[in-house]
Amino acid sequence: MPNKGFTLIELVFVIALLGLLAAVAAPKFINISRDARIEAINQLKVSVKSANDLLFVKSKVPSYVFEKTECQPRCTDIDIDQNGVIEIDQSPDSTTPDVRLIWSYLDNADVTKRITMSGDFVEERDDPADVYLGYDLNGDGDVQDDLCSFKYTQVSAEGGAPIYELITDGC
Repeated sequence: MPNKGFTLIELVFVIALLGLLAAVAAPKFINISRDARIEAINQLKVSVKSANDLLFVKSKVPSYVFEKTECQPRCTDIDIDQNGVIEIDQSPDSTTPDVRLIWSYLDNADVTKRITMSGDFVEERDDPADVYLGYDLNGDGDVQDDLCSFKYTQVSAEGGAPIYELITDGC
């Protein structure tokens, strides 16, 4: 009667082959959460750029009420809700829809008023021209030190354009 089963060499070979496959495949699965965070931050960037493009066009349409402000000609306030009154409140928890544009683009203080962010993201204002939107991975309330964010830099001069920068080294 012939023996049925595997030899020790066959078992070692199969185990070694499975170990090799696991070593090759595991990094792909481990990076899935990193890739998801990077893509979510990229979507924030796309949302801000789309909002900026829309507001740039609205700032040129005469049917919207807009006015130059004390920092003119650099600043323009737009009555987004078209109620005839321009109310600019740039505090982080503001719910007023009206916005201030700098050289026809979003002021960094109004970025989060124009997009919807999930509670996973944190806003951090740095310099007067920069705002960071991203993950606070270490829970200290700062986004910049986690290196997993999107940086929006408002326009600095007439004829310029805002800067959209992904920071993904720490994701």
